[in-house]
Amino acid sequence: MNKYIISIDNSKIELNIRDANTVSMNGKDISYDILKNESNKIIFKINNRIYEIFYDEINENDFYIYVDGQRIKTTIRTELEEKINALLKKKDAGSKATEIKAPMPGLLLKILKNEGEEINVGEPVAILEAMKMENEIRSHYKGKIAKIFVEEGKSVEKGELILKIN
Repeated sequence: MNKYIISIDNSKIELNIRDANTVSMNGKDISYDILKNESNKIIFKINNRIYEIFYDEINENDFYIYVDGQRIKTTIRTELEEKINALLKKKDAGSKATEIKAPMPGLLLKILKNEGEEINVGEPVAILEAMKMENEIRSHYKGKIAKIFVEEGKSVEKGELILKIN
């Protein structure tokens, strides 16, 4: 069973995918049939009613969903991603400078922020390639990028300082 948390405004919906035709939404089982699944469009049937939904991906977890001409911003996370996000939000950045270090050795492919830019908790700051996999490094702090210490395309060692946040 796959469990997801869907956030719309300040509301959260718990969605469990039970099988190919059944989901549990906040504990209530719903049977459905997917009639068409195209790029950015899904047509499905629930209780003999047809629903046509269009969506635009904003990033990995955020989407705009269009239902009956209304645009709704949603965030869809796995249960684990939701727990991690909640923990990150609880961290207090405080007023002291904080450092983001490389969690493992690798090649720093991309720095996603510039010095002076604002950063929020959980926001990606860099892409690190290690063992032929791209790993997103996210901020655990809210603040402003004070200094970037490593250039894109350079190798880093585990624990090496990538950037500082004030």
